[in-house]
Amino acid sequence: NWTAKAEQLYVDVGEGPAVPPGMVRVDKHRYDLMKFGVNYLFGNNPQPVLASHNWTGAYAGFVGGTAVSSTEGSNPLRPRWGVINNNGNGFTAGGIAGYNWHLTPHWVVGAEGDFSWLGIDHRSVDYFDSPAELGVETSWIATARARVGYSTGAALIYLTGGAAWVDVRDSFRGSPFR
Repeated sequence: NWTAKAEQLYVDVGEGPAVPPGMVRVDKHRYDLMKFGVNYLFGNNPQPVLASHNWTGAYAGFVGGTAVSSTEGSNPLRPRWGVINNNGNGFTAGGIAGYNWHLTPHWVVGAEGDFSWLGIDHRSVDYFDSPAELGVETSWIATARARVGYSTGAALIYLTGGAAWVDVRDSFRGSPFR
């Protein structure tokens, strides 16, 4: 009843508020995560009409991996005058739970959610426009996703889509862009 997983997750949470107010607008927050984990399938009631591997049932497990962030800030009054970028990396670890329905011998649908610590704390300094520092700090990420997958028997190949929430704090020090 134990399964292993590897997945790549891309999250774009859009722009953030100006930091400090009116000085620098954060134009994008993007995160790429590579997660590896193990799950335990509860119940696993066999259904004779399906393939030898039955993915139906609830599962819970642990995930961990790496994360990369891409953040960009600009002058909210004159966005073409200067841009500061921040590309950081860190680690993620947490838990996952979900439920799958094995509909036909090969097709599986499901829903899952996860909550993980997201350890990115990075600052970038831009000396070219004017001395400035853009900081990004995250503490957690959560997702709720739907799944559609193809069962090859022992492996489930799937796509997910849904919503993501990230706790992110931006900071800015220095003079505004000139």
